[in-house]
Amino acid sequence: MSDLLYNRLLLNFINVKNRLESLLNLYCINEYRLDIKELQISIGFVSNLIDKVQYELQLTDNLKPFSNHSLCNNNWTWKKIQQLDTKEQCLNLEFLALLRLQTLATCFDEFDEQKFLKQTTNFNINRQYHLNKMMKFIDETKSTIACGHMHINKLSSSLSSFIPQYDLNKNLLDLPQEILLRIFSFICPCELISNIAPTCRLFANLILTCFYSHLDLSPLISIYDVPRLFNHLSCLQSIRFIDWKDNISILTWSIWFDILSRKTSNLKKIHFRNIFISPILICLLIEYFPHCLETLIFDYQQNNNYYRNFDLILYLLGDKNLKLKNLTASYQLGITNFGILQLVKNLNTLVELNLVNINTINDQSIKVLCDKHNVYLEILRIDGAQLTDKALDYIAQCHRLRKIMIEFCINMTGSNFSIFQDILRQDWP
Repeated sequence: MSDLLYNRLLLNFINVKNRLESLLNLYCINEYRLDIKELQISIGFVSNLIDKVQYELQLTDNLKPFSNHSLCNNNWTWKKIQQLDTKEQCLNLEFLALLRLQTLATCFDEFDEQKFLKQTTNFNINRQYHLNKMMKFIDETKSTIACGHMHINKLSSSLSSFIPQYDLNKNLLDLPQEILLRIFSFICPCELISNIAPTCRLFANLILTCFYSHLDLSPLISIYDVPRLFNHLSCLQSIRFIDWKDNISILTWSIWFDILSRKTSNLKKIHFRNIFISPILICLLIEYFPHCLETLIFDYQQNNNYYRNFDLILYLLGDKNLKLKNLTASYQLGITNFGILQLVKNLNTLVELNLVNINTINDQSIKVLCDKHNVYLEILRIDGAQLTDKALDYIAQCHRLRKIMIEFCINMTGSNFSIFQDILRQDWP
């Protein structure tokens, strides 16, 4: 890794440390429970990482090639990271094979083979439908074409220039990019990556830079190959990290985010599924994607080493510089009314909020949410164990609301459930 990349990582780690220290000062003043110890541990970890990176930067150029000690538990060394900053070679079949593995894993997500077969069948039916229409059109126009050809032969040669001539030197590669993209849009992603992209460099670059907008990233690929893969996905808009559990170090996340943020400026959605979440990881998200990230989804953590203090995560996500609009954090542990209030107070625009099975949500939370985001909120899924009829009165202020789910409404009388009828009467595009 060059000194330039080292400096970027170092700067972001310092920013993360400053963010956590500011939050720690706030917690100490207000005497918030166990979050103080959590923050102190995180600050100590980042400080140690900063020291390691600074040490590597201080080495002379003659000594750096011999620096082979591990910087984290993923065994990143100076030499391994330096290779990421070298000039990237042309796209090859190796990277397409990696993408094909990820795409196939997505198709067979959770071993749902029936769902995959259904999608494939629908695709084949649609393809056959369009093929039949095209053949019917050709049959209907064949005679007209033949007659026209016989008639044209009798015309003067001066008029023959108006007849399109078939150029033997033209082929599929000569079609405009817009036409190729239109053709590719009728082909399923698995087919595009498996069969179309390896055909030639033009198709591969076109598919990856203009068409491949979503990636499911699982441990099928090595952590060292992920940055190289990101280098070829400039149009990536959403990514889902799957089943990495707690195997990814903070340095690895930072390297991944650095490559990803420099390669694409339009990453709008990040989805964590069976990933260990930490305050440092959230701080890195805010550092690298403050101006583009709109949607964050945290699935239920299946790992036994799951994070148990999600209140701190909500507080960190309540950042005014973050363009977050949609958040799903259902079934997370350790969420209190304090974390929810900090989130909804500080976010600028909240369009979708999913906090199912979070039984600490109360009328005050809903009031602050609806007062701040009543002109934006469209989707709301929450736990209603502590909510009363007042909460529904607050929700009624959200005139753009089109989807609502409230579970366990044990303290509601149902006297004002009529607000749902008003919501259903609204016309939505």
